[in-house]
Amino acid sequence: MKEKLKKLKNIRISLVSVLLSVSLFITVLSISVVGYLWYKTAVESYRKNVRHITTIYLNNARRYSKYMVDNIIREIEEDINYTYSRIKKKKQTEFYNTIERLYTLGGKSKNEFLSASVKFLNLKTFESDIDYYIFDFNGRCLFNPFDRFVEGKNFIDLEDKNSNKPFFELINLAKSQDAGCILQYYPYNWHFLGKESVGRYGFTFFVVFRDYGYIVVGRFNLESVEYSLKQKWIKYLSIYRYGKDNHGYIFVLKLRKHPSDECFVYEIVNPNRPKGEGRCLSLLKKDKNGFLYRKKYFEDIKNQGYSFVKYYYKLPGSDREVLKVSYLKLFKRWDWVIGTGTYIPDLYSSLHLAKMKKERELNELKLTMFIVFLVVTILIFSLYLSVYRFANRRINSVFEKFEDHLSKAEPIDTRPYKHIKQLMWIVGSLNAAIEKFKDYENELLKSFVNVLETRDIYTKGHSQRVAFYAKKIAEALGLDEKFQERIYRAGLLHDIGKVGIPDNVLLKPGRLSENEYRTIKYHSVISYEILKRTEHFKDIADCVRQHHEKCDGSGYPDGLKCSEICLGARILAIADIFDALTTTRPYRKAFTPEEAIEILKKEKIDQNILSKVEKVLLDVFRQKELASVEFMSEEIDKIRSEMFKVDYMTGLLFITSFVEELRSLIKDNKKFVLFAINIKGIAEVNYRFSAETGNRVIENMAKIIKYAEKLFKDEMFACRAYADIFLVAVKLNKFSLEEIESFFNGINLSRLLKESFVDDGGCKEKTKNGVCINEYIDVIVDRVIYPEDGKTAEELIYFVERKIKRK
Repeated sequence: MKEKLKKLKNIRISLVSVLLSVSLFITVLSISVVGYLWYKTAVESYRKNVRHITTIYLNNARRYSKYMVDNIIREIEEDINYTYSRIKKKKQTEFYNTIERLYTLGGKSKNEFLSASVKFLNLKTFESDIDYYIFDFNGRCLFNPFDRFVEGKNFIDLEDKNSNKPFFELINLAKSQDAGCILQYYPYNWHFLGKESVGRYGFTFFVVFRDYGYIVVGRFNLESVEYSLKQKWIKYLSIYRYGKDNHGYIFVLKLRKHPSDECFVYEIVNPNRPKGEGRCLSLLKKDKNGFLYRKKYFEDIKNQGYSFVKYYYKLPGSDREVLKVSYLKLFKRWDWVIGTGTYIPDLYSSLHLAKMKKERELNELKLTMFIVFLVVTILIFSLYLSVYRFANRRINSVFEKFEDHLSKAEPIDTRPYKHIKQLMWIVGSLNAAIEKFKDYENELLKSFVNVLETRDIYTKGHSQRVAFYAKKIAEALGLDEKFQERIYRAGLLHDIGKVGIPDNVLLKPGRLSENEYRTIKYHSVISYEILKRTEHFKDIADCVRQHHEKCDGSGYPDGLKCSEICLGARILAIADIFDALTTTRPYRKAFTPEEAIEILKKEKIDQNILSKVEKVLLDVFRQKELASVEFMSEEIDKIRSEMFKVDYMTGLLFITSFVEELRSLIKDNKKFVLFAINIKGIAEVNYRFSAETGNRVIENMAKIIKYAEKLFKDEMFACRAYADIFLVAVKLNKFSLEEIESFFNGINLSRLLKESFVDDGGCKEKTKNGVCINEYIDVIVDRVIYPEDGKTAEELIYFVERKIKRK
């Protein structure tokens, strides 16, 4: 036994070797665990990515189907509108040419004029495709070339199938204007008039002969035009194909007026089954799984106008039924249901390539992980050997002394080792690092709060002051240091959720709307969601969430009563309100601390706490540690204000800001001229070129107007009122009306606008046929003068817009 003890005493174990071995073991174990978690995370990420990609592909298929259908409907509507516009222009010209002949009958008596007009219009009706009628201002028919029995009858209260009164609308419009055009329904059968008879859709042109009390009406029916358009699109969609192997196509169904289970629609376009076009479809049709897919999308169409439906259907070119995701939408104008869809097998072929790509990435990651693990392991072993040899030589004797202290489990006293420079450096560095970490944490919090308050610069320093007040309140209540530190951090971060509030709400000058105020109240919930996901701040998340709650339950976000609100939130509420009251804001001066206390006594906060800390708040307010509020410079404030006054696209005023400027001139009784500038042809430019080209036309006109601002300097201001209409106001002070109109006239502005699309190389925007954009655009200008033409801003704008629309 003695020999064994002697051998044990002679065995020397290097403490450095033990520590390094333990460190090596822990490091290798940690790397292994990290490597395993890394690998597991990579595999899970791969699986998650595959699931995500699958979801994306399915959603993209749905979105693409919706885009295809919506785009087809939009193109049909544009085609209809363009066709109607072209026909209207042509037929209106033809109608007015006919009416010019009637003016030659002037000077005759009322009956003579009527008799001559009837003869002439009866002849013109059967010579052209425009039907002519005559009415008086009471809605009585004076001439009908097709049914003389209805002449003398009053149709002013006759309704169409939509319960509109076409003749009432016509008479009412004729009383206020001398000529015009209306799109409306007209009777099929004049002799037996009823709602169902008023069904022909077309243009109603009219001219008023006020001296005789007659309204001459020209009627052009659009039924044949509508039929031609339908046939055109049926033909186009019947051959339309897209997608993988041309499996994609558009199908069209025509809703029946009185649908039944056996026949609810007619199939008018189906390139996948062209032989079935024209047949009646049953609601009771099932796919191979027994799903009544037609019933599903029919119910959706009735309730919401569109439907997404998944069902089995035959793949084009085969008899195999595969899963298909379709989107259908009602085109109400023609009672068409237009749809398309994606076959899932087509989707999976593309999805397979994406999966293979992700699998390659996973394999590359595995290889990278293995190489990294191998290299790190080699480096650690090399480092271990180097450190071991170095440390063993230098501090082996020190560790032999240190073993006694370690074996006794006594606190480590560094004083005996002051001569051990390396050990003291390590210990000192670690202690310094810990202290630095604590300092960095506080500095980081303050820096983050400063960044947050930079967005809302009117509350600069607010969070730091609230944190300081809250900590002093907690101290006065006798709460421990840990709680004080926690409430201080809560004060710093209580408004962190404002990062999630849109700038147009957070930075809005002036009073917030009810919806904007409801939006900004979400900041406490956002703060809570941010903090509860951070382990270090989880303990203050509830406190921050509840700091806007009131003791009577009128607070937000949860409407808690006082007993339900945590202590920290009740303290924060007092600190938050006290600071808000005692700091100057743009809309008011700061209250004195005494005034703030009196206001707090009327607030629905914890009055018990307030009564205990009144003196503390008054004392703390005067301490130098509190930051003072710094407001933005006038220049920055001006920039902020401009954000809410100027249209970003054109750089001109919003219509609301423009109206305010007009009201200011009227209030000061300043005489001015108001121009309305209308760019004609924007719709056709969008159709023939693109919406982007249309925007460039608008932007170029805005540049011309802004150029005018330099000419007239402070005497004018302008806005973009609507899509293609601008309003310009110029004071009649330094410049005469003639000088102003020399610039703001249709000829000059048209010239400048067209020149903006021409350079040394010629026209910059052309159609495929080589036609310059200048052939499609023109500018119309009209004006009113204050105070001669109107007394209010709204009245002047109304009059000038009405004048320009008549041109």
